[in-house]
Amino acid sequence: MQTEHALDIAKHLVSDLADPAILFDAQLRPIHFNLPMSQLVGGKRRRLRGANVTAMAAIELVSSDVERDVTHLTRCFQECQAIHLANVPVPTEDGARTMMLSFLPIQSAGAVAGVILKMRDVSVEAHLHQRYRELIAAAKARSDDLERKVQERTKQLTAALAEVTRLSNHDPLTGVHNRRAFTEFAQQAIGLAERHSRCVGIVLMDLDFFKRLNDDYGHQAGDAVLKRVAETLGEQIRSSDRLARFGGEEFIVLLAETTPEGVLLAAERFRHAIEALAIAEIVPDCGRSQTISLGVARFPEHGENLDRLVACADDALYRAKALGRNRVVLYEEHAEADQLAAGTSRFREERLLVVSADAAIQKRCRAILSELCDVAVETDVARALEQVGRNGHSALVVDGRLDDAPRLLAEAARNQPLAVRLLIVPSGNPTQLWESLSAHVDQLLVADELEKHLLRSLTDAALRREWFRDEMLRVADFGLQEEKVQAETLDEILRDRAIYIAMQPIISARNGQAVACEAFCRSHHPRFVAPPMLFDAALRFGKIWELTKLVYEKIAISEPRIRSGLSIFVNVHPSETTADAPVFAMKPFTPFAHRVVFEFNERALSPSPRELTRLIPTLQQRGFRVAIDGLGAGNADLKNVIALAPDYLKLDRTLTAHLDRSGVKYDIVRNICERADEAGIEVIAVGVATESEAGVVAEVGCDLMQGFYFGHPEAVETS
Repeated sequence: MQTEHALDIAKHLVSDLADPAILFDAQLRPIHFNLPMSQLVGGKRRRLRGANVTAMAAIELVSSDVERDVTHLTRCFQECQAIHLANVPVPTEDGARTMMLSFLPIQSAGAVAGVILKMRDVSVEAHLHQRYRELIAAAKARSDDLERKVQERTKQLTAALAEVTRLSNHDPLTGVHNRRAFTEFAQQAIGLAERHSRCVGIVLMDLDFFKRLNDDYGHQAGDAVLKRVAETLGEQIRSSDRLARFGGEEFIVLLAETTPEGVLLAAERFRHAIEALAIAEIVPDCGRSQTISLGVARFPEHGENLDRLVACADDALYRAKALGRNRVVLYEEHAEADQLAAGTSRFREERLLVVSADAAIQKRCRAILSELCDVAVETDVARALEQVGRNGHSALVVDGRLDDAPRLLAEAARNQPLAVRLLIVPSGNPTQLWESLSAHVDQLLVADELEKHLLRSLTDAALRREWFRDEMLRVADFGLQEEKVQAETLDEILRDRAIYIAMQPIISARNGQAVACEAFCRSHHPRFVAPPMLFDAALRFGKIWELTKLVYEKIAISEPRIRSGLSIFVNVHPSETTADAPVFAMKPFTPFAHRVVFEFNERALSPSPRELTRLIPTLQQRGFRVAIDGLGAGNADLKNVIALAPDYLKLDRTLTAHLDRSGVKYDIVRNICERADEAGIEVIAVGVATESEAGVVAEVGCDLMQGFYFGHPEAVETS
């Protein structure tokens, strides 16, 4: 009776529950279920009624794992303990739900009379929990990803910092230390040497005539030489020494823990190593050698701090240059004063001509030089030209602002070749300075620094002239023999037709396609590897016409091998611009005159402008085209050049070099392009060496481009 009573109470309890529930008796038979359970199982509720329904059959309606749930039901009867299962999937007619299952024992007289299986729908909570877990997992993934990115970024920043540190201490081109790193190391080394009473050497070096190599072979060639020089010097020093690039073509070495004699021996070792460099292996077709001038100072003999030692080494380097280059000079305290005195003594009781219309410059020059020599002043260039032709002067100082200053200097170079020539340029006017670079001068002086440099410039130039005169006397005999050998070699080349033609592409700035090529004469003979040497020899020995004729014949033979549609630029030697020059018969080119462009150098305008004025239209009437080459290297006025009506203007490489880094050059080239475009003349930028220069050349308005960036001259087969 107690069991039945307990089950009746349990039935009422099940009926009142809001959650689905089933009551099982001790025989594991479902004996009662409530309305929520009926709704849960839907049409299957009939299977819950009847005396023969088993627990397994009942549970199967609401369970995804019948065996598990029957086991828990049995345990609940046996152990008389409630059992709870969380997040159990339960199949229903409208899909699976997530339930919490509770097996609740009904006790009666110390025994289990029945078990209620209550099912609470926790689908929403389970979904929220699942979403929460997903969010937590996503947050963790983001955190892990962020940590990974932070680690990667930290590695990148560490590497970047290391690279910045390296770049801040090293020269990007040569890889050796830069001035900043050298200064830090040198100051420490000098401090250490002072504590231990040791000798330290400073060797300041400058490559001789390096600008000429840059101009002749391009900045890429110059960079290659700088790299090799740095590598060679690095091989000559010890681990305790320090090599650095000090700027431009200057290098500096600190020699630690050495002796006074050891510093000079090391400097001579550096000089010999550079002199032995095979420049032709670095720069193809380069027939020159590379030398270096070195100035030496020693601690503590010449100074007790780095600034003083570098200044002393710089003075010694200056003397090495003045004495003829390619030498080592040790700093001497009184050498500069002695040299200045020796130089100024050469002007005592000599005549010096100052040409300037500026009264202030006249007064300043008189104040500096009147006690040294007889100073004459002239304000008019025409009268100055008369004096240059009539009177002998030891020196000529010319104001660069005068309209005809370049002509005056050129006349002085011809009529008084031994006179020192100085040109004063306006302060802060780079355009004027650039235009003056090719004038016939020994030195340029900035107007604001006359008092500082005028006397020094005169004496330095005089000393260089005397050294050059002595050197020329020393090598005179050798020179005569060399001239004889060169003449015989030239005759051999002409007789055997031993030259070949090389072509360099000329590129359109608009589409990057080759539209023309320039023909160059080359010789395999070691005496004439550099092309200018061959033509200079031909001019000296009266064979320029024969050489030119041979070159033109070789170009004509090469024409069929040159891609159809490409124009061929042919150089005309300045000596062949006279009215009776036979070169202008130009017979070899007649069949393909439309392809040929004759190049006249801008310098040809100075000696023979009238001949060019006549020759250019004559050539154009015969179907040829004409280019003026080297625009900017001389002093020809752009208006006069355009008046010749050439088809092309070729800019000199001094304008193109570093055009991407010079605002002054950019404005000059843009102005030339605009003027040429108005006249219907195409502009060719020569000497383009980098991608950046090529981009700026196109941007500034040049039509065509030429240079090592697009290709070196390549040989064309001829017979």
